[in-house]
Order: sequence, then C-alpha cells, then structure tokens
Amino acid sequence: LHGRDYRISTVNDPEYTRRLVEYCNGMMQTIETASGVTDYLKLMVLSILQVTHTYFEELEKNGGKPEEMDAKLNSILQTIEKTEKELAKLTASAK
Repeated sequence: LHGRDYRISTVNDPEYTRRLVEYCNGMMQTIETASGVTDYLKLMVLSILQVTHTYFEELEKNGGKPEEMDAKLNSILQTIEKTEKELAKLTASAK
C-alpha cells in the first residue's frame, strides 16, 4: 500500500483485496499530487476521509438514514485511531 507491504488476513477473495489496495493507492497518489502532502500517515487519514465522504454521498443518494451514517462514521473513526496507533508503533520500532 503506497510502497509499503502489509500482511492482510481477510475472508475476501485475494483479487478483490488487490482491487481495494489499487483503489487506495490511486486515492493516496491523487491526494499527494493535489495537496503536496507526502507524510504517509497524513495521506492515509486524508484518503480515509475522502473515501468516507464518497461513501456518505452515495448513502445519501440511495436513501441512507442519518443514524446508520453515524454508526458507520464512528466505526471508521475507531479504525483511523487504531491505524494511527499501529503506525506509530511501527514507526517507533523501525527507528
């Protein structure tokens, strides 16, 4: 993912997982090019926010309910927090 290797355990098909990674790579590259941000963690957070924004737009277009959106947002924010902590640990152990 954006030049880094991760071991991923998932119930999803490997090809589907590769497509997700390609999408994320494209999103991170687009944000990096448009914003000039090169910090990996910042790119991850901005990418997650952009994907969340897109998700909410689609949910609203298709009649999604606000309470469902709140639950999804809370889940996404928890994932961001966990990812930040894991990246901080990885960064600290790499030094």
